[in-house]
Amino acid sequence: MKTSVFADSVWDKVTKIVNFTEPLVKVLRLMDGEKPAMGYIYEGMDMAKEAIKTLYKGNESKYLPIWKIIDSSWGR
Repeated sequence: MKTSVFADSVWDKVTKIVNFTEPLVKVLRLMDGEKPAMGYIYEGMDMAKEAIKTLYKGNESKYLPIWKIIDSSWGR
């Protein structure tokens, strides 16, 4: 079965999106608990950012734009 180049690139992008959003979803689940303590949430967000950095193997050009989005939303 022959796959198109388009299909491969779409699924590669989907995989990347899922990989970098997974740590953020974990933090959201922390906040959904009985008593979300801010300390745990801050720590969870730091861990999520580090997981994203690790995902991109420390390549700043890839993870820093995501961090900037997180930080701009987090500071509101």
